Amino acid sequence: MSIILSVVVTTSIVFAYTPAPPEPDVIEPVSSVEIPAWLALDMANSSIFESGKRRDIILETYRDPNFRDEVIAFFSLIADSRLLASIILAQAEAYNVSPALAFALCKEESQFTVRAINRKNVNGSIDRGLFQLNNRSFPQLKEADFFNPETNTQQGMAHLRWCLDTAGSELAALAMYNAGATKVKSNNTPKRTLDYISRILDSRDRIEEAFRVEYLLNEDFHTPHDPATPAAEKRAELVQIAFFPYR
Repeated sequence: MSIILSVVVTTSIVFAYTPAPPEPDVIEPVSSVEIPAWLALDMANSSIFESGKRRDIILETYRDPNFRDEVIAFFSLIADSRLLASIILAQAEAYNVSPALAFALCKEESQFTVRAINRKNVNGSIDRGLFQLNNRSFPQLKEADFFNPETNTQQGMAHLRWCLDTAGSELAALAMYNAGATKVKSNNTPKRTLDYISRILDSRDRIEEAFRVEYLLNEDFHTPHDPATPAAEKRAELVQIAFFPYR
C-alpha cells in the first residue's frame, strides 16, 4: 500500500480530554469470555492474540511531541480530514487503543462519515455516527450526541477498550463490538462477523505497513527527538520498534 502526501496543514487543533462516562447499563462487564472454537483457531501462533505484549509504533510515535504533527498528517489522508484524524488519535491515545485499529474500525463502520446511519438492525435499533454507536447500547446519549465526532469517538473508543479488556484479544474484541458480548460468549457469533473482522484487521495491517514504509523509512519525516540525539539514531530506534514490536 502506498500513500502519496498532498496535504497542506494550516491549522493546529487542541482537544480537551473528558473522562469517559460509566459503561452503559445494557452492557454488563464480565471477568472472562469463553472464546468460540472458530475464534480459537491458531490462537497460540497468532499475533492478534498478543495485543497486550505488542508495542504499537504508531502510538509511540504519536506520543512523541516531535512527531505528533506528522502522525496527524498521515491519518488526515486516511480520514480525508485533519479534524477527524486529530479527534480519533486523541481518543485512541486516551484509551490506549492502537490508532491503526481505531481508524480501520471507523473506516469499516462509517467510512469516516459523521452522520452515517444504519436502520437495518433486525431488532429495530439504530446505529449512528463515526463508530456506529447503537441507541440501545448507549441509551444515555441524545440523538445529537451520536453525530458529534468527539462524543461518538470517545464513546466508541471507551467501548472498544472495554471489549479488548473483556475479550483479551483484538480478534475477539472486534467480534464483541460487532455482534455483542452475549452472542460471542454463547458461541452464536454470526458468520458475517468473520468477514467484518477480516476486513478490519486487513485494513489495520495495511495502515501499519504504510506508516512503516511512507514515514519510518522516509528520511524527510524525522526531526531530532532530542538535540543531543542525532536524527538518524532516533530513526533507527523507531524502525526497530516497528519491525520488532514484541521486544
